[in-house]
Amino acid sequence: MKLASNSVATVETEPTDTDIVQVESTDITFETDEPALEEVDLPMASLIG
Repeated sequence: MKLASNSVATVETEPTDTDIVQVESTDITFETDEPALEEVDLPMASLIG
């Protein structure tokens, strides 16, 4: 229990800002990549086809 508490406290204390930033960046990247890939795939498929 002490290990779990210490781990949680340490993780939440230090990488809280980093985790939040990384998650936000990842979400934005994924959201941007998904439509971008779909839009790119459609024209490329039409050109190749």
